[in-house]
Formats: sequence, structure tokens, C-alpha cells
Amino acid sequence: MTLTLITASTAEPVTLEELRAFGQVDHTDDDALLECLAVAAREFVESSAGVALPAQTWELAVRDWPSRIIKLPRPPLQAVESLKHRDAAGNLVTLAENTDYRVDLAGGAVEPVSAWPRVGDYSDAVQLRFTAGYAGADDVPQRAKLAIMSLAAFWYDHRNPAEPSDGATRRVPFHVKAMLAQLRGGRLEAVA
Repeated sequence: MTLTLITASTAEPVTLEELRAFGQVDHTDDDALLECLAVAAREFVESSAGVALPAQTWELAVRDWPSRIIKLPRPPLQAVESLKHRDAAGNLVTLAENTDYRVDLAGGAVEPVSAWPRVGDYSDAVQLRFTAGYAGADDVPQRAKLAIMSLAAFWYDHRNPAEPSDGATRRVPFHVKAMLAQLRGGRLEAVA
């Protein structure tokens, strides 16, 4: 299975002004650093929680149909752009939504109308391109925004490599872990 980011989001769910206010930073000297930390924190939250926050386009490529139902990674699912498969000769064949497959946006899944067609033996025999994430920054859950701001502020406050080696700079604050667990669907798992 290969999951490839096709189009990254052009907007971040947390603005520089929001992060400055949350981190109680009352100057603009570190704006570039804060923006970098906000992007890194958003990427960390997405990776740790297995979600997409701002809208992004992904392509999932697999050797064969995973099962009757294809559960897509990186919820929430906004749309399926295309679903293609390689036939025995290696030709890409595009399937038609509602004729060949149905999309369950709420469940983040795709299923065949009757049965999946046979595919050739190729590592990318099934190619599904989809848009995941929230339409706008206002749609992103507040706990995700809070996790991003908390983590970015924590990294901002603990960026000195000469700090005591108590491990504080390597830990994710517990409240961020709890928010990540909620975003994952309630599973509190180990996060570095």
C-alpha cells in the first residue's frame, strides 16, 4: 500500500495571530519561527491522530482490492476524485461513481455497487484519489487547533538544546496526548 500526498493544503488551521495570543508572544521577532512551529505541530497532530485537518488530496495505491469495503485513511473524507484499476494487460480503467462504486463520505469508505473487477498483478493495480480534511479553518475541530497551538507553544518555550536533560523537551504534554486520542477516536496510545 502506498499513500501519496498529491496536493497539500494552502491554508493552516491556526493563524499566526492565534498562536501569538495563545503563546503570549507580544512581539513579531519570532513570527517565522512560530509559523514553522505551527506547521510542524499540525503535521505532528495529523500524523499522530491519523487525520487530515486542512483539505488535502491523496492517492492510495494498492496491489489488489483490500476487501469489499475500502476504508480510506486520513479522515474526514470530502470526496473521491477518481478510482482506477489496472487490468491484466496493465491498462488503467476508470470506474464510475454510482455505477461501479458508492462513496460513504460519513464513514470514509468506498464499496462496489456489485463486485470489484479483476485486476492485473501490479503494485499499483488499484488507484484511488481522494480529498480529505476540513473545507476551511473554521471547520477544524477546536481540540485539533488547541493541540496544534499547545504543541507549537511548548516547542517554542523548550527550544534551547542546553536545557537540563530531564526529558521535558522530548515529551509531548499530556493534554496534547489526550486531544490526539480524541481525534483518533478515543484510543490513548503512546506518543513520543
